[in-house]
Amino acid sequence: QAGMPVSETFRTVVLVFLGTHIPATLMMDSQALLPPAIVPGFMKSLLRFHVDTNADPLMANPPTWFKSFILFELLFQLPFFFIGFKAFR
Repeated sequence: QAGMPVSETFRTVVLVFLGTHIPATLMMDSQALLPPAIVPGFMKSLLRFHVDTNADPLMANPPTWFKSFILFELLFQLPFFFIGFKAFR
């Protein structure tokens, strides 16, 4: 395999990080932009649990500037989660 060698521990940490951030981005963060009518009930429940548990005002009522950050997360960061996951498998 080409590239710089990495320890198995580092590889595992990266895979866990990326593997947990893919569903979190899709199921939680994307709700800041999606119309509520198309969001499945279980995702709404997850978000409500997060907002209630962590008192997250940004996800409770996302301001426009925050939505722009989420848009960039979905457009740029999410694809690299998949690329990185594949690269470290």
